[in-house]
Amino acid sequence: MLAIFLLGMFWKRTTAGAALAGALLTIPVSAVLKFLPVWTNGVFPDYPFLDRMTITFLS
Repeated sequence: MLAIFLLGMFWKRTTAGAALAGALLTIPVSAVLKFLPVWTNGVFPDYPFLDRMTITFLS
Protein backbone atom coordinates (compact mmCIF):
# COMPACT_ATOMS: atom_id res chain seq x y z
CA MET A 1 0.00 0.00 0.00
CA LEU A 2 2.87 2.34 0.73
CA ALA A 3 4.37 1.87 -2.73
CA ILE A 4 1.00 2.54 -4.37
CA PHE A 5 0.51 5.69 -2.32
CA LEU A 6 4.03 7.02 -2.92
CA LEU A 7 4.00 6.37 -6.64
CA GLY A 8 0.52 7.84 -6.97
CA MET A 9 1.50 11.00 -5.14
CA PHE A 10 4.93 11.66 -6.59
CA TRP A 11 4.93 10.11 -10.07
CA LYS A 12 2.21 11.59 -12.25
CA ARG A 13 2.49 8.88 -14.95
CA THR A 14 1.21 6.20 -12.56
CA THR A 15 -2.11 4.76 -13.71
CA ALA A 16 -4.95 3.05 -11.87
CA GLY A 17 -4.13 -0.18 -13.71
CA ALA A 18 -0.56 -0.08 -12.46
CA ALA A 19 -1.78 0.49 -8.90
CA LEU A 20 -4.13 -2.48 -9.17
CA ALA A 21 -1.40 -4.69 -10.62
CA GLY A 22 0.96 -3.68 -7.83
CA ALA A 23 -1.66 -4.44 -5.19
CA LEU A 24 -2.48 -7.84 -6.68
CA LEU A 25 1.16 -8.88 -7.18
CA THR A 26 2.04 -8.08 -3.58
CA ILE A 27 0.15 -11.13 -2.29
CA PRO A 28 1.89 -13.86 -4.36
CA VAL A 29 5.35 -12.29 -4.01
CA SER A 30 5.01 -12.17 -0.23
CA ALA A 31 3.62 -15.73 -0.10
CA VAL A 32 6.51 -17.08 -2.18
CA LEU A 33 9.04 -15.37 0.08
CA LYS A 34 7.31 -16.79 3.15
CA PHE A 35 7.12 -20.40 1.97
CA LEU A 36 10.31 -20.58 -0.14
CA PRO A 37 12.44 -21.90 2.76
CA VAL A 38 9.91 -24.71 3.37
CA TRP A 39 9.64 -25.62 -0.31
CA THR A 40 13.43 -25.75 -0.79
CA ASN A 41 14.23 -27.53 2.51
CA GLY A 42 16.10 -24.54 3.93
CA VAL A 43 18.22 -23.61 0.89
CA PHE A 44 16.77 -20.09 0.94
CA PRO A 45 16.77 -18.16 4.22
CA ASP A 46 13.62 -17.53 6.22
CA TYR A 47 13.27 -13.76 6.04
CA PRO A 48 11.67 -11.84 8.90
CA PHE A 49 8.40 -10.06 8.14
CA LEU A 50 9.86 -6.56 7.70
CA ASP A 51 12.57 -7.85 5.38
CA ARG A 52 9.93 -9.64 3.27
CA MET A 53 7.90 -6.44 3.06
CA THR A 54 11.00 -4.48 1.97
CA ILE A 55 11.70 -6.99 -0.79
CA THR A 56 8.04 -6.91 -1.84
CA PHE A 57 8.12 -3.09 -1.86
CA LEU A 58 11.19 -3.07 -4.10
CA SER A 59 9.86 -5.66 -6.55
